[in-house]
Amino acid sequence: MAPIRVALIGLSASAKTSWASAAHLPYLLSPAGLAKFQIVALLNSSVDAARAAISTYNLPPTTRAYGSPADLAVDPDVDLVVCNTRVDVHESTIEASVAAGKAVFCEWPLAQNSAHAGALVAKANGAATLDKTIVGLQGRVFPLVRNLNEVIASGRIGKVLSSEVRIFGGLNDREILPKSLEYFTDSEVGGNIYTIGFAHGKFLLVWGLFVRGG
Repeated sequence: MAPIRVALIGLSASAKTSWASAAHLPYLLSPAGLAKFQIVALLNSSVDAARAAISTYNLPPTTRAYGSPADLAVDPDVDLVVCNTRVDVHESTIEASVAAGKAVFCEWPLAQNSAHAGALVAKANGAATLDKTIVGLQGRVFPLVRNLNEVIASGRIGKVLSSEVRIFGGLNDREILPKSLEYFTDSEVGGNIYTIGFAHGKFLLVWGLFVRGG
């Protein structure tokens, strides 16, 4: 089967933090990733920014550079659009691809608030593409979580009657907010330690209860 042709949104050559380069790119360029996926395009804030990222990460020169979500949406050679941008531009960068019927993977949170998230869902419903969209709540396949599930399911430690969950943020300091994360203090952005970190943890808890029947 031919590799799935991927367009990455938000793979930046200059961003202080980038989930695309830290998490997605290493797998996509690994032997396992290359067997299943092929990066064919990048969408950044401008064509020049996309070209800079292509050069920085040594992607093939055939990788197409886009600065417009609308232009990416009409590329017939893109099967899957993967969004790794800051939360407040999720909607504006993927809505055209959703409407165009492409498969879209968007990192959590889907949008900066429920109104914008609802608009994306409505657009996917209207284009009959809801079953081709994924929101990146990937914690359930994290190796530690999978290992814990296996241990509990095996019965090696007996029946678990109670548990305690503690969630710690990624700020590393209680007094100082890193410069790269100052946008966490802007509620309009919608991405912060609560909506990202805490929500991922809560999802794992709820998912665990669901798959185990409470």
